Amino acid sequence: HCDELVEPAWHARIAERGAVLSFDTFGSETYFDRSFAQEPRDTDRIECVIRLLEKGYGAQLMLAHDICTRTQFHRYGGWGWDHLLRNIVPRLRHAGVSQEELDTIFIETPRRLLTLQGD
Repeated sequence: HCDELVEPAWHARIAERGAVLSFDTFGSETYFDRSFAQEPRDTDRIECVIRLLEKGYGAQLMLAHDICTRTQFHRYGGWGWDHLLRNIVPRLRHAGVSQEELDTIFIETPRRLLTLQGD
């Protein structure tokens, strides 16, 4: 959940070390009454992703949503399972992210990570 913090410099330092960053809470913009804390908005997450793409870290990014409560389903007023493809990808395209970059994030990087062979 590296997207729980909007810290572009911190994200870049992690990427510099070769790690894959998972921005995996898209659609979650919860406000916590008792602590007055709020999760980052999707707009913040998109800005962080674009900054990392501009620095050449596209092959080290994965995007997802963390659907773990009933209220996140369409039926109960949430964004639903299709949020990334229906809402986030068009916003990334509008911001200038290329189809090649999207394919790297959504196809190539997951394929690479899911087929890693252990020693």
